[in-house]
Amino acid sequence: MSFPPPQLNETTPPQAPAPANNHPSAATMDLGDMGAATTPAAAAMPALPGIDMENFDASGAMSLLMDTPDPIVESTPNDLSISAIATHDSTDSPLERPSAVELTSPSRPKFPSRTPENITRFTNFSDAAIDDEYNSEGNHCFFTDELIVDDPDAFVEDAIEESNQPPAPPPPPEVPVVLTEVLIQTFNVARLKEELKRRGRPVSGNKNALVDRLIEAVNSNVPVAAAPVVREAFMNNLDVTAKWKDLTLKPDPVPMPENSDASLRPPTEQDAPITAKYDFVETFDRIPFTGDTKDMGYINKRSPRKNRHKFLPSRNLRQGIAGRVRGGPSAAFLRKHQLDEHSHPMDWFTALMPLTESTNLEDAAKANVTGDGTKKFSVANWAAYSNLKATIVNAGEDDHIFAGKFKQFSPSDIMKMMGIMIIDGLNPSPQLTSKMKSQKDDRTHGNDFIADAVGSGYQQLYRSFRHFFACQDPLKIPPPKESCPNVKVDEFFRWMRFIFKEAWVLAQECSVDEQTCRMQGKSEYKTRCGKFKRIGDGIQADCIADDGYTYDFYFRNEPVRKKWTDMGMCPMHGRLMHMFECFRDVGHRVKMDNLFVSVNLAREAYSLKQKVLTHGVIRKSGRGVPSQVFIEPLTGKAEERARGTLKAAVLTGDSKSSDLVVACCYDQKPFYMLTHSSERVGWVVREKKVWSSALRKNVPFKFLRFNLSDEYNHEMNDNDIADQLRLQYRMQRLQRNQKWWWALWLWGLEVTLVNAYKMMTRYCELKGVDPKYSHHDFREKIGYGLIDPENEWPKRKSKSPQPLSGRKRGSNPKATTRSAKFTKNSLSRDGKLSIRLDTSQSHMPGVPEGSASPICQLHRWALNNGNTKGDDNKLPSGSRHQVARCKSCEVNLCLSCYEIFHTKADLEAELDTILSVRNDRKKPGRKGV
Repeated sequence: MSFPPPQLNETTPPQAPAPANNHPSAATMDLGDMGAATTPAAAAMPALPGIDMENFDASGAMSLLMDTPDPIVESTPNDLSISAIATHDSTDSPLERPSAVELTSPSRPKFPSRTPENITRFTNFSDAAIDDEYNSEGNHCFFTDELIVDDPDAFVEDAIEESNQPPAPPPPPEVPVVLTEVLIQTFNVARLKEELKRRGRPVSGNKNALVDRLIEAVNSNVPVAAAPVVREAFMNNLDVTAKWKDLTLKPDPVPMPENSDASLRPPTEQDAPITAKYDFVETFDRIPFTGDTKDMGYINKRSPRKNRHKFLPSRNLRQGIAGRVRGGPSAAFLRKHQLDEHSHPMDWFTALMPLTESTNLEDAAKANVTGDGTKKFSVANWAAYSNLKATIVNAGEDDHIFAGKFKQFSPSDIMKMMGIMIIDGLNPSPQLTSKMKSQKDDRTHGNDFIADAVGSGYQQLYRSFRHFFACQDPLKIPPPKESCPNVKVDEFFRWMRFIFKEAWVLAQECSVDEQTCRMQGKSEYKTRCGKFKRIGDGIQADCIADDGYTYDFYFRNEPVRKKWTDMGMCPMHGRLMHMFECFRDVGHRVKMDNLFVSVNLAREAYSLKQKVLTHGVIRKSGRGVPSQVFIEPLTGKAEERARGTLKAAVLTGDSKSSDLVVACCYDQKPFYMLTHSSERVGWVVREKKVWSSALRKNVPFKFLRFNLSDEYNHEMNDNDIADQLRLQYRMQRLQRNQKWWWALWLWGLEVTLVNAYKMMTRYCELKGVDPKYSHHDFREKIGYGLIDPENEWPKRKSKSPQPLSGRKRGSNPKATTRSAKFTKNSLSRDGKLSIRLDTSQSHMPGVPEGSASPICQLHRWALNNGNTKGDDNKLPSGSRHQVARCKSCEVNLCLSCYEIFHTKADLEAELDTILSVRNDRKKPGRKGV
């Protein structure tokens, strides 16, 4: 039994426990002050023979003898018992030693001033008292001399009186305690761990994590055992009712396929005899995939284009049934951006990476790239961020960097640099500036087209770009590094995670794998993977891809939601669970390698509302593989006979899975597979073209292959295709990145290029037409389109090039154009003067050109109240005071109207403010000035 909790009055605070003595167990026992002079009960304690009660020190005596405990002896109220001063309210009941957990639990209330004491400790040390029949605790024995009878026959037992009364009913069964959130909050750590063990849940983490985990288990109606269950390590975290059940092999082997050349052998059995192979009897019903082709109406079902890629044969057969099998671009996204097989590569690229805010057709609140839901993403924003970054350090000013040389970036400058990097990826040069020279100056790496588009100031442009380029607002206060390590590209990454999902409809089958962002500089986030990765060391990200299209990504240096770590999951699995939650359909089948796969991940993924079905290779130890499927490696003849051996088990009785299967196949060595998606476990017939020495020609060869590894091999290469396309024309191949976040920015730009290309090719493939561009030509068109959009991008000819306008570095400025007329339509968001609200422009005030007495155009428009038929010759008060010309908008404004014109979208609501600005000030001496 355990100590009952003390009852404290509201006015009596609990006393602090006394310091522990030197005994090893004193840390868990509060002995208190046992001295006779300080204990009220000791004053009333009767004297014991042979014991000096005045100088008796109970605590010292107990500390000397507490290493030799005696059995608990019951005592009566009449006994002389020093243990009567114990903390229990009654001295006629035995006490048990409290456990250390109960005494040290932080949630347990403090004990009252009467400190509990164990009665099994020795208190009588007098030989004379022991001779007088006192026991070691100072008590008389419970029997007397009259009761001691040596002759058993002389003892007569009283007869038991018979009673006609019915026997007493059995006690009612204990009513199980219903756990509620309020009750769980009151549990201590020991009780929380006990309840979690009864439900087969992990017990790691702090108290808050344990409370949340227990509440989640109770709400999910997880089966409960009567007591905590101790099981093997591979059963940890499973329900108490869960168990692994062996699958049953069929009695007859799978028939071997017939071939024209009987001497041909399967790929993995070239040097060993072909053994008999057996299927398993059990089959499994898997949750159906809810995705359909409703948002892929462009698919041509009559004459599909021949598939160039090798997919799982069963996947191609399922194309004719209802439901979506293969992924592709969203039809709604294509209609929004007017994309089809005739679209220019720049159209596909800018749909994923808009150049200006006006060409960004997505909802700013839905994308929420800056956290406020108001600002749209665009490349033009990068020009504004770069200019702001340069302004902060006074670039171009005297005694500062690039004094007298720095010029403000325009959006076209940023686009040109991006285009040059893309062209350099197609034909690498030792230095990027070599591409900006003419062939006359550099016969090998020069490019006349780029040199003519950039101009003579290319060197300063490149230096300024390397110094001041920014794709994140430099005025924003960065959060702590632990919560946002990639703050330099956070806005860009948020946009990528949003637009990639909007533009693509994910296939039923996809894969998870890592992608490496190559980096040659120094960074604490850099992963040393060059020994195993051809690309070399860099920053790695876990990605979900569909046939080369990167659907979602999560860099490994980014923080993981506390929700997953509190559930006992590692950060890697927490990243995958976050990406699985972004799926928009139920029943996706995800393939992954042994770095990610575990039994607990498969269970948690299936417990999501998306019901993600995992499949892949799993490591033998530490990932939950049951011991009954283990096959030990063999050698010699035993190894040859073991090839083709299968063992498999299915998890039953688990609330977070449905027929989860783990299987082992002995090929050249045993390997283990986990599947939540396969309907059966066994062998399938596959065919490949091989050379026949007997027939002297290529012949089709049929052989048996393990179906779980066959599915894995056909579907696991989605990320590999994405990596291949990204690295085929990798940018900055010969240049070293001095800034670590530049590697992340270039990775994002390369992934966007690959995704745009995959959208174009998949659209043409599903529609049954041939794509107009190869991968090389697709990138080349985008590169030159960014450098000179007006001539290289046909679609730009029908649009106003004003937001992208810019002049060559070193060239003479063009003649000033006539200012646009102020009307209600021209001042609207989509009017001719919409550039006034474009924050990517510098909007620097300059000296007005043309008239010697310029007039504030906004003042004149406000006086006429937006009515263009009014008297335009009437001069409003203050319209000629301190007038400047906005170089971006090409309009004349007074300094008081400058901010209103560039920040207020609805100028009609500001009419009174505009007209009252100068009327409140003292007018100059000449009337009307």
